[in-house]
Amino acid sequence: MPGPDSMRWLEPTKSIRKQMQCPPYILHFRVKFYVSDPSKLLEEYTRYHFYLQLRKDILDGHLVCPEPSLALLASYAVQSEFGDYSSEEHGDNYLSSFRFISKQSATFLQKVADLHKQHRGQTPADAEFNFLDHAKRLDTYGVELFHAKDGNLAEVQLGVGAFGVGLFQQTVRTNTYPWSKIVKISFKRKQFFLQLKPEPVGFQKSADAILNFTLSSTLTSKLLWKSCIEHHTFFRLVSPPAPVSKPLFAFGSRFRYSGRTEYQTLEEMKRRTRMQRPFTRLCCNGCFARSTICGGSTTYGRCKETANFAGSPSTSGTNVHNSSAPSTSASFKHANSTVDGTPANGPWYVQLCFNCFFPEKIINTFYYCCS
Repeated sequence: MPGPDSMRWLEPTKSIRKQMQCPPYILHFRVKFYVSDPSKLLEEYTRYHFYLQLRKDILDGHLVCPEPSLALLASYAVQSEFGDYSSEEHGDNYLSSFRFISKQSATFLQKVADLHKQHRGQTPADAEFNFLDHAKRLDTYGVELFHAKDGNLAEVQLGVGAFGVGLFQQTVRTNTYPWSKIVKISFKRKQFFLQLKPEPVGFQKSADAILNFTLSSTLTSKLLWKSCIEHHTFFRLVSPPAPVSKPLFAFGSRFRYSGRTEYQTLEEMKRRTRMQRPFTRLCCNGCFARSTICGGSTTYGRCKETANFAGSPSTSGTNVHNSSAPSTSASFKHANSTVDGTPANGPWYVQLCFNCFFPEKIINTFYYCCS
């Protein structure tokens, strides 16, 4: 899986041609903002695609968790695809072709099989909801990680998520800098800076703390900075800031988040009429698995064999040749840039297609491009 230096989100306000320099043009359909509480996803169809994205994150190593948690999550995935365990139907080696992590042992699969037997009676929707409920508690859930070095030149990872910016060591969160305590973010070449609010010491306030991190390249530093702006706007603001006129002479990087915030998404979801749609779940390589009628969670059919999990609910690998939380910190400043709002015209074609599939629009998915 390419890293941040070779993969980045497309800007919905710009044409694809201007953002993709040379072929091959490979696009991936992915989740960008991970809802902090999956129970906010009211539609089963939306939860299903969100569940598939998390499975791909685990398979690719982006969502890291201890082996007991991995076995539990895998058992819910097996319950969703295979249904209740039956010795006559499944046999002893029914998980031999099931792939949940890149390197899985026979001992791991046995733990998964033992846990699977405890989930009897759960529908696919129930199993996927339980999967999401446990996945949200992991340290790296919904976090975009960037490798960096701290002021002591120690190897660390900076993670951006709904909570703010986290400091990770070996994928374990060691410190958290909430959005409410961040005053300013900026970058200069490979250097990334976080300025925090002063902490009161007795009757006096200490000086602002400025944290300095060194990233692998200027591009990675800028991608981290842009990710902070997008996550802060989406999760903390009621609406994106209004657009401002572009000055004649502009210095530094200028970037704004173009899209709805979480608050706007939830408000629109409340106004919309919920759509009840039937859909069929697919096993890993396209064979039909258990299917669900939305609303009643009625299941019919089962997949006796399942292939390796192929990935997200995506148009991954599409070749393109010719194509053109409602609280805010007033003191939060985006250095080197002016962050303004959503354009008057609607989002580009891919977003419109996604919105047709997901009426809730809570997970705000975009295409992810490899340059």
